[in-house]
Formats: sequence, C-alpha cells, structure tokens
Amino acid sequence: MKGSGGRNPRPQRQAIGVRNPVQFSLTLSTRPDPKNLQKQQKNLLIAANCFWLAVNQGGFGSRERRGAGSLRVTGVHHQGVDQEELPLFSINCKSASIPKYLQGELIKAQKNCYKLLGFDLENLPVISQNPQLEIYSKYTSRVFFLKESHAKWQEALETIGERYKNYRQGLELQRRAIFGLPLMNYDMDSRRPSPLKIKVIKVGSSYYCLLIQIKATFPDNCKIKNPENPTHRSINDFISSFDEKEIQRVG
Repeated sequence: MKGSGGRNPRPQRQAIGVRNPVQFSLTLSTRPDPKNLQKQQKNLLIAANCFWLAVNQGGFGSRERRGAGSLRVTGVHHQGVDQEELPLFSINCKSASIPKYLQGELIKAQKNCYKLLGFDLENLPVISQNPQLEIYSKYTSRVFFLKESHAKWQEALETIGERYKNYRQGLELQRRAIFGLPLMNYDMDSRRPSPLKIKVIKVGSSYYCLLIQIKATFPDNCKIKNPENPTHRSINDFISSFDEKEIQRVG
C-alpha cells in the first residue's frame, strides 16, 4: 500500500483498514423457518465449509494475494449442525503436522461442499487446466507450506517478500506479467489478480507462510493473449527455487 518513487511517483494510499490485530466474533446463521429446517441446515454447513476455505486458503481486502487480510479462528461454537460435517477451524498441531492437517481439512471441506450441493463425485467432469474462474482442484491448484517459522507475522512476510521480489525483478516483462496485471511498462490497462497467493498462518506462537497457485484464464483484451505464453513456468520456477528442506507440498 506504500507509495512509489521514480519518474512517476505515487503517494501512499490512505487505505481504510485495521492497523493492529484485533479479535472479533462472526455469526453464521439462517432465518428461522420450521418448514425448511433441513435445507437451512444444509445451507449453513455450505457456508461454514466455504468460510474455512476462505480463512485457510484466501484472505480479505487489499493485497490479500501478498499476505494481507489473513484471519485466524481461535474458537468455534455451533448449534443445530452435525460436528462431523464441520471442518476443524483451529490449527493445533506441531509444525511437521501442519501440511497433513491442511491437506486433510481441505479435502474434507471440498467433499462436504460437493455433497451438500448435490454433485456426483464419481462422475464429475474433468476440469480444464485453464478454467475461466479460479477453482480449487487437483487439476488447477497447488498449495505449499514453507517450513521456516517466525516469531512475528512481519518477519514471515518480509522473508518471503524479499525472496519473491528478488526472483521477480530478474524476469523480463513478458514472463513477469504472469504474476498479475496491471504491470508497469507492459500492460497498464488490464487487471488480473496474481495466480500466486502468499498467505500467513499462525500455529501456536509461530507464524508460517503458504504459497497457493491457482491457474485460470487472463482477460481477452490483455497482452497475454494465451495464458500459456508466457507459461506458468515463471511461477513454477519460483516455487522450485525452494529446496525440500524449505518447502512441502500440501495439495
């Protein structure tokens, strides 16, 4: 959100937001309707599972693809729904078990949503590797856990941010564009969120980063006429720059 210098300096954006971490409660509920209790319970479970995906695989607000807008659930109270159909919101495990937890709960949340929406899991069509919308599937998305722990979230973001900046700066503009548009001196008219998300999670008293890659098409009017040219190789190469001691595949 900070400003920039150079030939065309930009002032710092006066964004409205939360400057310091705060705690708040969120209630998911349905309108009381005794005639449709089963349907309302189903809708509530869909919302709960989608919220898990949003909290653990996404972010909220400006710059969420670069680590901002991360939430952490510290406690859950439920009424009128089956505990078995709710995902585990709180991460309470050792660092070595975090990838297994995330993979298990991600699969559970997806399957719960598919079941509640009435999708036939046995006969789902194969999803295109370049769908028009971002879809969490084994064909279009990958999630990675960075093993290094940090005492503060700022340290986690600074560490991954420095590595990302150094890698991205060394690319020619055409390959750099895959990380999101607009891009200065290349295409300032198109908008496309980055296919690579950087997310911060907290487990115990330590902070960790996730890298989340989701493939989808770019706008028809942008300079990247074909999303495979430049290919996602730039993103793949960045992820591959971490060795197995630094990174672990989640899903």
